[in-house]
Amino acid sequence: MSCCKPCCGRTEQNPINVSFRVLDNDGCPVAGAVFRLQTDAENGQYTNAMSNRNGTVTFQNICPGTYFLSQIATAYGHEFDDEAEPFVVTVSRNGAIKIDGIALYCFNVFNPREEGLSRTPDAPTINAVAEGAVTISGTGEPCCKVEVFFPRCKFCVTCVNRDGSWIIDVPQHITLEEGNVITAELVCDCRPRSAPGEVIVGAEAEEGDDDENGEDGIIEAIIPFTILGERCH
Repeated sequence: MSCCKPCCGRTEQNPINVSFRVLDNDGCPVAGAVFRLQTDAENGQYTNAMSNRNGTVTFQNICPGTYFLSQIATAYGHEFDDEAEPFVVTVSRNGAIKIDGIALYCFNVFNPREEGLSRTPDAPTINAVAEGAVTISGTGEPCCKVEVFFPRCKFCVTCVNRDGSWIIDVPQHITLEEGNVITAELVCDCRPRSAPGEVIVGAEAEEGDDDENGEDGIIEAIIPFTILGERCH
């Protein structure tokens, strides 16, 4: 459903955004947690929203009334109580919002990390790279940033998708040659930087591997942003 309680153009009920944050046990934002806001605790109209990189969940254009808020999923490596009673959300005509009687600006949801999960993310993997490849791809912890370092101190930044995949274009002015070393590191909010993952251009590429970074084998992904910069060691 696109809206819990559509206002249908009635100006006496101005739509309101309901926003709160999801944090882990260190107070770091949790990206990828999914919540449901519905008009009835059981079978009412509902709308879903997912926390962004800042841990913020936003339900837009919600009209005054009483709603029920429940969590239906969380991010990789985190936990939540899927049997918890829904929170009761009250949206007043004057714009005041309370969740279980708590003012919205004081309300956060906590999703602790799974026991034994290291604060330091594992090094990202980089798929085999052929000479002259125009994209680099690999895997890493979902919703973290990955910094990919190319020859001549150039690096690019993109995001790991929610399925754990990432892909990035090789800068246009760089031609990858056999023997070049490419490294990648994960950067996750509030956590230490990962150890580097590494691949040598042409070292593992065999006939047919070009497809892994070409049109036939490209990983379907949404790349939120790409930043090109320099960092020399």
